[in-house]
Amino acid sequence: METVNQDSTPSTKRLTHTSKYNRYARTDYGLTGKQQLFVEAYLADPSRNATDAYRKAYGNQNDNACSTGGSRLLRHKQVLRCIEEKERKIRVKAARKLDISHERWLASLAQCAYADPRQLFDSKGFIKPPQEISDELAQAIEQVEVTVVGENIMSYRYRLVSKAKSQELLGKAMKWLEQTGVNLNVSAPRFNFNIGHTANPKAEHSPRQIEGEKCP
Repeated sequence: METVNQDSTPSTKRLTHTSKYNRYARTDYGLTGKQQLFVEAYLADPSRNATDAYRKAYGNQNDNACSTGGSRLLRHKQVLRCIEEKERKIRVKAARKLDISHERWLASLAQCAYADPRQLFDSKGFIKPPQEISDELAQAIEQVEVTVVGENIMSYRYRLVSKAKSQELLGKAMKWLEQTGVNLNVSAPRFNFNIGHTANPKAEHSPRQIEGEKCP
């Protein structure tokens, strides 16, 4: 005959708090069970809302108390250390899964910084359609607009990223600016170039269109 312990049926919230961590036991980084639950709830929330994390960990429904408690825990030395270490592990895992590396980031930044707009044109001086643009140059294209202008005729317009901004970011990443003492506060006119291409499958090449727009 099956027996049921009447004392072993706590509320759902209480069960959530005690099933994985003992309330008073010390866990990772010397945290209490509730502090550990707070860390997990905080990291599980993409918005990193400490108030909601405190509410989930402690079962408190008072907004002011949860806001105060969440802020207090984010200033707790061991809680903060645990969050930073777990976030680091999350980033490492994501980088491996998505094939993200420091070298790849620098390579992409360099391709934007040194993009050659002449590669948008073929040997006869006509602008290439998107499928003919190299992978390296494609890294520097910020926007592509496609417009159907007629039967089997499409118009393409490319916008390139700012070479000056990309070179500035690359210089900061490589610590070159600190070494050379370059002043980046000097203002200078900036231009965005929209390069358009009208493609007609029945024609070998189509006229090119280039428009310049001064930025404020």
